[in-house]
Amino acid sequence: MCVLQMVAKVSTLSSTRISQGIAMTKTKQMQIRLDPELKTKAEVVLSQLGLKPTEFIRMALRQLVMHNGLPFDARIPNPETIAALEEPTNTLRRFGSPEELFADLEERSYTG
Repeated sequence: MCVLQMVAKVSTLSSTRISQGIAMTKTKQMQIRLDPELKTKAEVVLSQLGLKPTEFIRMALRQLVMHNGLPFDARIPNPETIAALEEPTNTLRRFGSPEELFADLEERSYTG
């Protein structure tokens, strides 16, 4: 399809506009207020990812709709859950060799 055909096709759709030669549906504007420090830090991270803030917000909103809720866990864990999550870290043992590991496993299997 040549550019003229594309323009003619797009111009017949009342709900579209042309932006940089690409047919796009009409958009709505959204404004948010942010702490300046948060905005700056977010822009640095997004820049490293090659994203603009508006692209990230669009992605986040699509994920919100796709998951029919937040696309991440937003609950605050209770103390019991926190302790359970920290337990493997607190009881982690290091061994100098596979033999030491197996000796420890064997010893614990008999002493329970």
